[in-house]
Amino acid sequence: MSKHVVFDRGTHSDVDEIKRFTSNTWRVGYYNDLYRTIGNTGTMDDYVDKIIEKWVEEGSVYVLRVDGSPVATIHFDKLSDGSIMLSGLRVD
Repeated sequence: MSKHVVFDRGTHSDVDEIKRFTSNTWRVGYYNDLYRTIGNTGTMDDYVDKIIEKWVEEGSVYVLRVDGSPVATIHFDKLSDGSIMLSGLRVD
């Protein structure tokens, strides 16, 4: 069975699902070597779930949907020199 795949601007209806798959990206213990190096300070919390609503409001986040459900997200930020910075790429 084929899947319906769409890549377009994120909407308010995407926010809860995006928060679900971005809220635990950097789990404590997942990157054991890194945590040993930085002393497991807890500074590796992901930020996407905390900023996604602002990005949706700005229209600066794009979402890949499979059969209507968000499965990936990326943020586009236009810089003052006209270049584009990509951030917040996450895939469920």
